[in-house]
Amino acid sequence: MIINIIGTDTEIGKTYISCEILKHLNKQQLNVAGIKPLASGVTRIDGKYVNEDAYKLQQCSNNNLTIKQINPICFQEAIAPHIAAKLENHSLTVDSIIQINNAMLSDKSYDHIIIEGVGGLMTPLNQDQTYLELLEKWQHPVILVVGMKLGCLNHSLLTYNMLLQKNIPVLGFIINQISPDMPYQEQNMEYLTQKLQTPLLGKCKYGNNLELNQYFKDIFKC
Repeated sequence: MIINIIGTDTEIGKTYISCEILKHLNKQQLNVAGIKPLASGVTRIDGKYVNEDAYKLQQCSNNNLTIKQINPICFQEAIAPHIAAKLENHSLTVDSIIQINNAMLSDKSYDHIIIEGVGGLMTPLNQDQTYLELLEKWQHPVILVVGMKLGCLNHSLLTYNMLLQKNIPVLGFIINQISPDMPYQEQNMEYLTQKLQTPLLGKCKYGNNLELNQYFKDIFKC
């Protein structure tokens, strides 16, 4: 199964949740891979400049994938992809992303492939296309990561409803407590559980590991 991990915003823990899912599936003796088709921003790790999120995914995948396989499109600056692409004279389109990731996503040797998205749903790829249009073309099911912060209710409902409008299947959502100081977190979680018409798959309390429930285990049959 190929699954897209989509966030309600940037900096809400998509990478952390993706890695937690990969580690959980690894324990089930499944052959899994985590990839990040598109990324902006590099850092020096082990003597090479790589995207830090892609590096973390590599560490949690139980195979020998190279950083290039995991993250084939990586821009130097940590800025919006359409701006970064223009600065580097890269023609970034939905079709170009699909083409460069096709071999990886067509590999039937994996039980599951986890695709970590970039930014939020409407992150622009160029002047005319957004990440949403890539998801439309792919039609892989989505898990929504909700970063618990002020504004998360609005961001979550907007993201979820847009996915529904575009007929992109949503398997469920995961709550990630990214701030220990946000007031009324339980009330926010309760509201989302009632309003998002898709199962809550797990919660990640601040500073703790992801706790996955039976809904998640049923999806992945583990």
